[in-house]
Amino acid sequence: MKASTKNFTLAAVLAAVLMCACTSGQKSGVTALSVDLSPSEIPFGELFSEMELVPLKTTDSCLLMGVDKVVAFENRLYVFDGQRPALYEFDEEGRFVRQISRKGNGPGEYQLICDFMIDKDRRNIMPYNSY
Repeated sequence: MKASTKNFTLAAVLAAVLMCACTSGQKSGVTALSVDLSPSEIPFGELFSEMELVPLKTTDSCLLMGVDKVVAFENRLYVFDGQRPALYEFDEEGRFVRQISRKGNGPGEYQLICDFMIDKDRRNIMPYNSY
């Protein structure tokens, strides 16, 4: 019983010291920034220097359900449909070229694509899976 009383007293003294140390009244030197998070409208022309509308011509082998990402690279449009999930390639006129797919369990293959990026230096399309 005596050891537990000493431990309790030691814990109470330590807690009191820590509480006093935390209320020092000195400023920490950290500047707080105020950020306006309210939605605002930005004219489209301020975001992009040029715009071109390319209607995608879908086929039975390429029916888009939900476009999550579009990347333009070397006269091609790469479209990721996260609802399917699938990655499609279109030419500069919007014509379907191919579905990019390497599904499987082997090296360089994937079960489920969740995103992609293009390594422009190596000219390589890199799909990401969720694993």
